[in-house]
Amino acid sequence: MNATNTLSRHDLGQSTIRAARVLTAVALWHAAVPAVWALDIPLADAPISASQEGVPANVMMALSVEFPTAQSHANFSSGGYGVAGLPANSQTDPYFEPTRRYLGYFDPSKCYLYDSTNNYFYPSGTSTGANYTCPNQWSGSYMNWATMHVLDLFRWAMTGGTRDEDLPLDFSASNPVGSTILKKTWSSSDGGQGGATNFPDKFLAASNITKYTGLAGSGTKNLIATVFQKGLNVVFSYTSSSAITNGTMATSTIAGTYQVRVKVCSGTDTTLHEYADQYYCQKYSSEDKTKSVYKPVGLIQQNINRMRFGAASYQNLNNSTYGSDAVLQTWEGGVLRAQLRDTKLEILETGAFPKDPFPADKEGDPDVTLTGAINYLNLFGYKAHNYKRYDNVNEMYAVALRYLLGPSGIGSVAAYRTPPSGVTAAQRIAIKDDFPMINNWIDPVLPSNQGGSCQKQFILGIGDTNNCSGSGCNSHLSGSSTPMNPAVAAERFAGDTANTWATRISGYSLPNDYIAGLAFAANTKALRSDFPDMRIKTFWVDALEFSSMASNNQYQKAAKYGAFVDGNSNGLPDNGEWNALNQFYASVQIPDAYFPASDPDRMVSGLRSAFDQINKLSGTAAGVALTGPIISDTYTSDALFQSVYDSKYWSGDLKGRKLTGIDVATGAISSTLVWSAAAKLDTLVAGTGWDTGRKIVTLAPNSSGKLVGVPFRIASLPTAQKAALGSTATEQTNILNYLRGDASNQSTLSVRKAYRYRASVLGDIVDSGPMYVGAPNAPYSDAYNPGYSAFKLAKASRTPVVFIGANDGMLHAFNAQVNGAAAGGQELFALVPNAVFQGPDGRPAESGLRALADNAYLHRYYVNATGTVKDVDFARAGVTPSASATPDWRTLLVTGLGKGGRSYVAMDVTDPASWTSESNVASKVLWEFTHEDMGFTFGRPIIVKTPKWGWVVIVAGGYNNNLGSDVNKKGKGVIYVLDPRDGSLLHRVYTTEGTATNPAGLENPNGYIPDYADMTIETLYAGDLLGNLWRMDFTSSSVSVPAPTGPIAKLTDENGVGQPITTTPLPEIAPNLSRYIFVGTGRMLHTDDRNNTQQQTFYALRDGTSSSPYSTDAAAGNPLPSGVSYPVGRNKMVAVDDLKVGAILDPDKPMGWFYDLTGVSGNYREQIFANPQVNAGIVAWVGTLMNQDKCKPAGQSTAYAVHYDSAQTAFGRLVNGAYERVPYITSSDSLVGLRLVRIGNTIRVMGTSADPAVGASIIGSQVGGVSDPRVLNWRIIGQ
Repeated sequence: MNATNTLSRHDLGQSTIRAARVLTAVALWHAAVPAVWALDIPLADAPISASQEGVPANVMMALSVEFPTAQSHANFSSGGYGVAGLPANSQTDPYFEPTRRYLGYFDPSKCYLYDSTNNYFYPSGTSTGANYTCPNQWSGSYMNWATMHVLDLFRWAMTGGTRDEDLPLDFSASNPVGSTILKKTWSSSDGGQGGATNFPDKFLAASNITKYTGLAGSGTKNLIATVFQKGLNVVFSYTSSSAITNGTMATSTIAGTYQVRVKVCSGTDTTLHEYADQYYCQKYSSEDKTKSVYKPVGLIQQNINRMRFGAASYQNLNNSTYGSDAVLQTWEGGVLRAQLRDTKLEILETGAFPKDPFPADKEGDPDVTLTGAINYLNLFGYKAHNYKRYDNVNEMYAVALRYLLGPSGIGSVAAYRTPPSGVTAAQRIAIKDDFPMINNWIDPVLPSNQGGSCQKQFILGIGDTNNCSGSGCNSHLSGSSTPMNPAVAAERFAGDTANTWATRISGYSLPNDYIAGLAFAANTKALRSDFPDMRIKTFWVDALEFSSMASNNQYQKAAKYGAFVDGNSNGLPDNGEWNALNQFYASVQIPDAYFPASDPDRMVSGLRSAFDQINKLSGTAAGVALTGPIISDTYTSDALFQSVYDSKYWSGDLKGRKLTGIDVATGAISSTLVWSAAAKLDTLVAGTGWDTGRKIVTLAPNSSGKLVGVPFRIASLPTAQKAALGSTATEQTNILNYLRGDASNQSTLSVRKAYRYRASVLGDIVDSGPMYVGAPNAPYSDAYNPGYSAFKLAKASRTPVVFIGANDGMLHAFNAQVNGAAAGGQELFALVPNAVFQGPDGRPAESGLRALADNAYLHRYYVNATGTVKDVDFARAGVTPSASATPDWRTLLVTGLGKGGRSYVAMDVTDPASWTSESNVASKVLWEFTHEDMGFTFGRPIIVKTPKWGWVVIVAGGYNNNLGSDVNKKGKGVIYVLDPRDGSLLHRVYTTEGTATNPAGLENPNGYIPDYADMTIETLYAGDLLGNLWRMDFTSSSVSVPAPTGPIAKLTDENGVGQPITTTPLPEIAPNLSRYIFVGTGRMLHTDDRNNTQQQTFYALRDGTSSSPYSTDAAAGNPLPSGVSYPVGRNKMVAVDDLKVGAILDPDKPMGWFYDLTGVSGNYREQIFANPQVNAGIVAWVGTLMNQDKCKPAGQSTAYAVHYDSAQTAFGRLVNGAYERVPYITSSDSLVGLRLVRIGNTIRVMGTSADPAVGASIIGSQVGGVSDPRVLNWRIIGQ
């Protein structure tokens, strides 16, 4: 991207920073639109810079479900159990295995009772016996084995199951009660292929009847469960027989008939809201968070923000709806049942499913009452009470493909929707099955400016290989033996045909492999003129009728040729391109995109793997290397540190560099790479180094419940932390070892093992900045801080350390030497916060530490914030300072977790020489603080002195702090004052703004410190997402900090709409001793925020003088100027229109100045989400303008530097030998960071490009000197 193509912006002819190739990789803050945000503030789970999360993938479900696929039983056995000598049969084996955990609508770990009045099963408790027994009750594991169809498991995995009762539909009731009853697949009266062998009678030995059922038994007689041809019912019978013939057994006495309907996600017992080891029941809450219900969810709901779903299937033609086999075999194959749309529209606020979310799709048909992909997937077959016969899958797949190709592709007319002639009205209704056969196709691909050019397209199919594959079943495919319907050239590819592509497949067989030919073309050929880069990948779940896989079948070929990643661009699926996961089934190597579903566990894991692959292919720009800002301890030294991450394997690195020179003329900064922390760490963990070489610690509760440091070893962890790592002791140990760096169970690029492949043990580093700790160098005076000079002297030669958080769940400490010492870059220790075990949403398998080991890992944040390091006197911390106390100086590190959690963690990092063992390091861990009103901890802590409590740590409540028990405090801004020694809460202050439905998002506070030699805070400033700027008074030594009655300023656009504040307010003193609060507006917390259309602004708000802020109390001194009241608005500030001119004084607008950013790209507006920088009377900031194309979000950055008082630009350039002011300097790409740095006797602006190959450079010419003695509140970088 460059500055002249899609970006309309002011004065593009001025000096331009060298363009970077990728977007910013540091803390990108949320750009708000002028609207009221409801519910939680959206927060990204992956770097926005490497993400296409704002462009949902299209997932077209090709549901080749005919009678055997729907009717087949899901839980095959692996041998005879219960009666000695009973034979096992791969097709009809009906024997229950007590040791197995059978999946389905029933929780296998629970026991059930039956409500005979309302005809449903409901959970009564958890099985406490061995092998899932439930004496005299119904075992959930047994019921799944006895009653579940393959289709039930597919529906369960995809949507949570078919709901027969689904209440409430809204939260209008004062006390809504969630009620969800699932019903099994309808078992029709069709015989056909397989007959009763598709769902054989299920046998339970007499000795097990009372252990697994609510039946009393009948002496020595065995129990038979019959589902085949029983609709929703299961019929239990007693029999003396143990012989099976064609799937049935001789019965005698009927023990009972039960409807297979089960109540789920209900009750007051929270354990009933969970399903075994799966997080199955999701909480849905009202906007005000006061009402909630639980609903069962599946992969569709879990991916609802990343994918859209549609469905293609068949007309429901069978012997009941149309008796002729000849017609059934030759009738056209596929119809569009549900169009690709925003699937969130198919889910109500309570999680319930509306019956008709898209009424237009019915096209006025009175025979149709249901619409939508979720409804079709869950409910087909219930209206007709039967299923398709002769599944001509090739034609149905062609319809799904042609729909994705849209009007500019190879097909634009709906087909295959006219029922055969001569059918009755009743048959016509059954053929439709209560769902539309859609004629009016709407292009499913998003418009180009909404992300269509990078929107990923997928077809996810399910079916069994015993489909109707003869030529008669493919009569409408080009190249088959029967002429193609001339009206629909669905499978022609610019002169090619399905036949042409199928014959290019190794070992092809026609007509079976037409589907593979179509998938091959879709994966490798440009089929849309409007989106020439679009390809369509095919994933397939093989239902494996009778649990038998046909080797090299058409679905395997479709997955191999339809989803391979063509790394060498030869157009063929070479080894490693289709089988990178190295998976086998029955000794046959299978494609990565093919999932044999021989049993429920394989089906569920296969579907999850498919969705994980879809997410990986569509969620990020694979292989992008991005960098954070380069920093140093001070720019009089030569140490630079640069973080980098790679989104392909989510690895990271911290690079130690040595500054070698700065070209003042060109601005180029030269440095030499000295070490790579990732490389050093990988060497350290090799062999058994992960166990013996690393020092890793965590926090665990002691006997009194306080979190204390312990070694990161299984033996040191409490039960809850171990359970978060895995469900068995072996898994817990293996995952912990993997996290430490053990590669024995780690996949490689060629061999799939239990855990995820890592390019490096060091995880990605995104929003966490390096924190350097060298010799103590704070400007504290002994007059205010006794003993500090002695502390500086004692620690002057301590080993320099650089700390940084990573998304491997750890805060890392690395040796920071760049002088060539061998120890430079070596990991000294790592800290695992307690919060990351469970993850930010309490789902460890999805977002906790455990998820990091998953082969199908989707990026999450863990330790993803920049902390603060300060020297603190513990003798004067947390208490009113005493002059007589013996100094106890420590170097304290405190950091938040970003989206990784709702806590702050602290360590004593005073003495690196003492970190000799894990136990010693653990003893340096001080505390981890959280609170019910604390949200996600993005902001940097403040470590300062106060008159009342001495040294303290101050943190803000953060984003989404709406989970507390006090409804009046939910969502309100809150500031916590903590004791640095133990993290105990000294005080908390709430603001007056924010609710549960519109949380304020108060974050990134900052303090005004009149004298850094003292380090005592006078006033705290913080902004929130509603545009409020808050001020809190810390001056009292006797009373606590009073709660503010309102903000001191309300930052709004020209229309009066609040502008979000996500940057840190900077209180600074101008040369005339006026106090200014510098703050910019903008927000970049989620991919949705890239499309900011609101005017954003940089503000310089006046707030009194260096000695005191303005006051509304005239008697207190320093009153507000005449005519001004709180909250201050832009009407009392001077608008700066031209930075070359600056602010024009106006006595009626005495409260400072503001500058409205003017960058525009289409409807998008420039915004500020990186912290401003100040030095020597100059304030600098970066404005970023995102590209309107969601597929290429990286926009341009503009660097600004102006004088405090005048708002006049400090940039200039020589033009014909004369110095000329420049209002700003633009870049054709984004800047990751901006610094005002000291070079000799000048102040210069240094910008860091997001591209690590570009690095950092000086922007523009000199902007100021360093001799001004009145600048009180600036610090050398790194302090």
